[in-house]
Amino acid sequence: IRENAEKSLFPIPYESKHIPLSELKKRLDELDDDKVYCSLCQYGERSRKAYLVLKKNKIKSYYLNEGMDKLL
Repeated sequence: IRENAEKSLFPIPYESKHIPLSELKKRLDELDDDKVYCSLCQYGERSRKAYLVLKKNKIKSYYLNEGMDKLL
């Protein structure tokens, strides 16, 4: 959900699928219906928006309410 520049600033140290929020709707077909996804951004607002897009498209997901800012 983070944009490309953010990905390099704060890399996620485990397997992940990077899709910026600005590209999410047109890349939904890349997501596996059998998996559960966690939306993650810096502060949580974009994560929530991504979660709502995924939910509307019946893709199992959750988001970190306060984002990476609180995680780090």
